[in-house]
Amino acid sequence: MILVPWNATEEEILERVRDWVEGIACGEVEEAFRLLTEGVEDRWQPRHLQYILSSYRSDLYPGETEFRITSWKTARTEGREPARNVTWYEPNPSFLAVIEYDVPLNGRWSDLQAVFILYEREDSEDRLLWLEDIEQDWRSADFG
Repeated sequence: MILVPWNATEEEILERVRDWVEGIACGEVEEAFRLLTEGVEDRWQPRHLQYILSSYRSDLYPGETEFRITSWKTARTEGREPARNVTWYEPNPSFLAVIEYDVPLNGRWSDLQAVFILYEREDSEDRLLWLEDIEQDWRSADFG
């Protein structure tokens, strides 16, 4: 599980997401996905990420068909600032916040987003970060 303290700042929450993405970029894919499924249903597997990357296409990568997650530390912007958003929904009985984090692919920031949900935990003061989806940010799409 990816836990954050109840009083974590938005930057600290984004840091946990960034660390998760960086683990994948460093080749620690199994460990990154083990963090997501520890103690909860076994929803996310590395094969899901492989499928998402194999079907990803974007005008940001003309002619490219093979993608891998790369480090945020060296990702180039190339005219597009990456989304790193924390949107709060308090008070809300279901969840606290949605975190959208653009994932760097092939050395550049992409429009592929990891979307996390921040949940309260009844048995702890820590909050749970849950990977909800990895999806293309439709706001960047050219519907021509």
